Amino acid sequence: MLLQVHDEIVLEIAPGEGAAVEELLRREMAGAVQLRAPLDVSVGSGPDWESAAH
Repeated sequence: MLLQVHDEIVLEIAPGEGAAVEELLRREMAGAVQLRAPLDVSVGSGPDWESAAH
């Protein structure tokens, strides 16, 4: 993990590991706490912070 900003996490991921890391993040972040409404997890990727956010 490179950076956490409020509810966003910035990671540097080894080539070829993107799908596995995305699945792990979705599962762990969505299940971090039990609420009445489900937590929505969005994942983006790109060469830098701005590219991944769009």
